[in-house]
Amino acid sequence: PIPVIMHAEDGQVLQISNTWAELTGYTREDIPTFDAWLNRAYGHGAEAVRAHMNLLFRGSARRINTDMEVTTLGGAVRHWSFSASAPGTMHDGRRFIVGMALDITERKLLESSLALLAAVGALFTSGPWLELLPSISRIVRQHFDFTSLNLIECDPAVRGGIILFQDSRADEPTAGKLSEFFTPAEISRLRKGEVVATYRRSGRNRGAKKTAGCSILGAPYLADGKLRLVIVGIREARFDWRVDEMDLLRQLAAHIYLRIQRSRADAALLEAHDQLETRVRERTRKLADTLAQLQTEVAVRQRIEAERTELLQRQMTTQEDERLRISRDLHDNLGQLMVVVMLYLDQLDPLEAHALFAQRLEKVREVLDMFNQAVRRQAWELRPAELEHLGLEAAIRLYVADWSKRTGIGVAFTSSGGQPPQYNSDAMVALYRVAQEALTNIHRHAKASSVRIHLGFEPQTVLSIADNGVGFKMATGSVRLGLVGMQERLVIVGGTLKIASAPRRGTRITATLADDR
Repeated sequence: PIPVIMHAEDGQVLQISNTWAELTGYTREDIPTFDAWLNRAYGHGAEAVRAHMNLLFRGSARRINTDMEVTTLGGAVRHWSFSASAPGTMHDGRRFIVGMALDITERKLLESSLALLAAVGALFTSGPWLELLPSISRIVRQHFDFTSLNLIECDPAVRGGIILFQDSRADEPTAGKLSEFFTPAEISRLRKGEVVATYRRSGRNRGAKKTAGCSILGAPYLADGKLRLVIVGIREARFDWRVDEMDLLRQLAAHIYLRIQRSRADAALLEAHDQLETRVRERTRKLADTLAQLQTEVAVRQRIEAERTELLQRQMTTQEDERLRISRDLHDNLGQLMVVVMLYLDQLDPLEAHALFAQRLEKVREVLDMFNQAVRRQAWELRPAELEHLGLEAAIRLYVADWSKRTGIGVAFTSSGGQPPQYNSDAMVALYRVAQEALTNIHRHAKASSVRIHLGFEPQTVLSIADNGVGFKMATGSVRLGLVGMQERLVIVGGTLKIASAPRRGTRITATLADDR
């Protein structure tokens, strides 16, 4: 703070500082008395200052501190932080007070500018920006004491620009021209980023009533070197715009344009989000419909597969029952007849017969014996009695031994796992038929010289049959009919079948059956 004025209790101005005189333009001759100083420098705030001084002279206060406005000789308004202490006494006995002041004009202007920018920014968050322009215009007009305000967006696609808002219109933004407010030379300055302050002597300007003259202030905002927005403020009298006012309006133009662009981007983002949500909902609905259709198809397929499995099971059961009946018929009927024929042949004495007849009789006996063995074997293969009486392992061992003897192919049979689980008849028959079919395929197609068979019971029953034959290529869709039959048998009883083969590397078939069957 600097001393600005010293005055006596009787109102005489004793001294003013040179600094105060330079800032305000007043001399001691301009304000010879305290009342003159109050009325000219403080205007409507004079009474408040007078009251503060009276408190000091009466001793009711030892110090005062207050902010006040000071009007300079030229009419400008400056802001002071004023302070004064208890009065002193001169040699003639009069008391006096020395007033101290700090010029806070720049700080006040900055605070006011920040408050304006903050108020405008806050408005942009409260709703659609086009609907907020009247409120923004009101705040700006009040701050700058404009008669009217216009916002002109310089859209390259619209010649002359778009008037986003003007106080004389309340409808949507319309096409407008900067030339309605400024001369070509002034427009050129705006395009360079300069603030333009001008005065029109007479005529009707857009946004202002017809008057004897008006002052126009245009503040531009440039982006990428191109004019984007111009704020046009109008006063209905000649006015000298301050530099700080022009700078603030330029900042405000940038602030408003950037907030408008941000609002547009937010609106575009929201629209894109809504469109995406719509597409997602539509896609979700289609996926749900597709899923429902797939679930229906799966249910139908499951029903068909269940019906097919049931049909296969009934077919297999019928087939096994028929095999058992045929086996028993072969054994009980045809087998007994063969025994009777053999008895009759035994009653014939070959010594009493002709030698040629004896030879032929012996040949008939051999053929009938072979026929009897074939019938017994066919009956056994159709339904081996050992499968029901001795169990799965014994039945497979007997069949493997007979098959090896008939085909001449060596077989190494092993087992592990201790006591086999108690399977139902269908499961035992399924594994036995897999072994039969696998060995039949080896004999017919594999050209193998040896076979390895392993039957294990822990942790689940696994029957593995491997040969050293020619093998085959595992191509998709090329599974042979016999292998399909094995797979279907195991599926019916809850088992699985795996086949591994390659040309010249033999074939391995692995049948697996769960222990709970």
